[in-house]
Amino acid sequence: MQFEVVSALARLAHERARSVAQRDRAVAAFVADIDAWHVVEITVGVTATARRLLLQHSLRSGAALQLACALRLQDGMRAPLRAFIAHNQRLLTAALAEQLSTIGGDLGP
Repeated sequence: MQFEVVSALARLAHERARSVAQRDRAVAAFVADIDAWHVVEITVGVTATARRLLLQHSLRSGAALQLACALRLQDGMRAPLRAFIAHNQRLLTAALAEQLSTIGGDLGP
């Protein structure tokens, strides 16, 4: 969800929490790293996992999809992820319940 990161950076600039120059540097650095990503396609299996997560945890749909993708990535790598990073306490709580190591803090739902 590349657009969500850019959206968050744009919002920070719109809210004057970051300058436009800071936003542009952050977006450029983010885009430069895209080639190193492991992209998880949204498949029927990923959406089925997201549905399960919605029923088991207090998550919004986007958070459930993010966690489902992390679980799919971990399955595909056949090794534990080093960390699941989020700044949403409900998402972190669900990730821990799904046996993922987490990094983050509570910045809202």
